[in-house]
Formats: sequence, structure tokens, C-alpha cells
Amino acid sequence: MGLSSREQDQSLENQPTMMVMTRKAPDITWGQLKKLNQQASIQLAAVEAPATADNRFLTYLVAIGETSEKVRQTWMLGWQVILVLC
Repeated sequence: MGLSSREQDQSLENQPTMMVMTRKAPDITWGQLKKLNQQASIQLAAVEAPATADNRFLTYLVAIGETSEKVRQTWMLGWQVILVLC
């Protein structure tokens, strides 16, 4: 026998909801772009690759990816510390 409409509504109310927490990323500054460009120039020189637009763009992606991974690891370490302290 199926649930009535009211019973279905009540059962949905009792289920836990998943909340996505997001926040707006800060705006990018000229200084950050300059630093990214400097990092790309250093990396391209280190591997003796020509500084073409394609190579520079790929180097930007590598630098951003490395930074993102460091941030992720730091965030995860912070949560581990919190869990240990609790």
C-alpha cells in the first residue's frame, strides 16, 4: 500500500538535506598576474622551452594547479588537526 501525499511530504521533511557552502573568490590583482607570468618565465627558462603563447599558457596552468594542490593539502591538514583536537 502506498503512502498518502501528506505522508510522503512528512517523510521528505525528515530526510537530512545537503547544504553546499560556497563563497565568492577574491578578484585577481595585477600583482598576482605579474607573479604568475614571472613563474612561467622561470619555468620555461629552466626547461629551455621557447616562450610561445601555447607554452606560456600551459605553464600558467601548471602553476595554478600546483597552488591549488597546496591549498587543498593545507585545508585537509587543518581539518585533520581539528579532528584530532576534538
